[in-house]
Amino acid sequence: MATLNQEVTFDKSLQLVSTTDLQGDITYANEAFCEVAGYSYEELLGQHHNIVRHPDMPKAAFADLWKKLKAGEAWRGMVKNRCKDGRYYWVDAYVTPLYEEGQHIGYQSVRVSPKSEHKQRAEMIYHKLNNGKHIEPLWSGRVARVWTSAIILLMGLLWVSMNIDSRYALLELLFVASLFFLNFNELVTTPWKLNKLKQSFDSPSRYIYEGTELFDVARFHIGLLEARIKTILGRTADSTKRLQILSKELATISITTSKAVDIETVELEQLSAAIHQMSMTASEISNSTVTATDKVGETQKHCEQTQINMSETRQQVETLSEDVKQAANLAKELTDDADGIAKVMEEIQGIAYQTNLLALNAAIEAARAGEKGRGFSVVADEVRALSNRTHQATSLIEQSVDKMQNSLASWEDRMTQSSGQAEQCLLTASRSSELVADISNMMNEVHDVSTTISVAAEQQSVVSANISENVAKISQLSQETKHHASELKTSSSELAKKSNDIASLSDMFA
Repeated sequence: MATLNQEVTFDKSLQLVSTTDLQGDITYANEAFCEVAGYSYEELLGQHHNIVRHPDMPKAAFADLWKKLKAGEAWRGMVKNRCKDGRYYWVDAYVTPLYEEGQHIGYQSVRVSPKSEHKQRAEMIYHKLNNGKHIEPLWSGRVARVWTSAIILLMGLLWVSMNIDSRYALLELLFVASLFFLNFNELVTTPWKLNKLKQSFDSPSRYIYEGTELFDVARFHIGLLEARIKTILGRTADSTKRLQILSKELATISITTSKAVDIETVELEQLSAAIHQMSMTASEISNSTVTATDKVGETQKHCEQTQINMSETRQQVETLSEDVKQAANLAKELTDDADGIAKVMEEIQGIAYQTNLLALNAAIEAARAGEKGRGFSVVADEVRALSNRTHQATSLIEQSVDKMQNSLASWEDRMTQSSGQAEQCLLTASRSSELVADISNMMNEVHDVSTTISVAAEQQSVVSANISENVAKISQLSQETKHHASELKTSSSELAKKSNDIASLSDMFA
């Protein structure tokens, strides 16, 4: 990532807080850190903390950092970090090991805006370190000079005491001893303690914050204690800020939950009423279905009886159709016989006509014969009279035969029509029988479906009752939830108050 020679500064009241695990991966970053570094919380979480390391930082500074942390001690130092966009920012960092239930789980770092003189001194020292130069601890030479001056002073006093009157030698020695014991702390204790502090705090950070004077190491130690207190207060303030946010969120959630529970209660009441209505409807459906099933059973029986009657009717129509066919055949035969009779009557009519002609000829011949033909004439008259009577009878028979032929023809036509109608009736009866059979089958299906609906309606009624009980339990739980939400709201308000108190306490000691 490219770096830009452009500094980012931030308000002195801000504290950049972050925590890492033992491997240095970020586990928490507060809002101020994210804002200054230019990263989102999601971008920082899980990343190694060197994501913000600037290449100008010397290895010696981080070596000193890890030396302190691995020894379980805190570290304070000036750190130059890199922003996401390549710019940089300086921080006065205080890093400590992080423990949980006595177990070392990671590290925490609290950074504040540094003083300008510390920043300038850090730039100078880090530039020397990056160029391979060393920092000379001048203060140790000054301690040596103090010791040398003290020894020279004591030796001088001893020499003076040895060259003056012996009467005053003892007084001189007592005077020198008194001076030594009176300045024992300055001559012995202080240099010894400073040497011990030097061993603990001889680092680039100490030179940056306090310089190289004699008592700078002590001031650096005091500064570490102050930084520790500020870190504790900073972490407390940061945690308190999160608690305040959480308390507000809890209050909002509790209010939202309470409103949601109120809405849920109304909806549950409506649902309970709807389920009760559904249960009643299911009972009515069940009763109606049972009644319908009974009616369907009766209809099915009627259909079965109708089917039997239709079958008998069909058989009767089939018999009638056969009878009509036979009657039609007989009518045709009678018509044919009547035609035969008519032909015979025509023959008889012809014979009568011929007989009448013969009788007429016989009468003519008898008239010609005179007295001899008189008897024959009488016979001829009788024959002619018989011929006339035969002719008249034949005419009557012909008329009767004509009427009979007309009647038989009409009968034949009607029988033919009746035969066609009988066949149509037979076809209709067959279709009706099939329809009745289909209706009977459908009634069976309707009966089965009605039975299924009745069982389902009964089951629905049972399920509705169970749902109604569950809704009642849910309604009770909703009321309990509303009560808990109210308690949560009270607790969140109390939490917010306590958080504000802690924040005020942190501000008081900051």
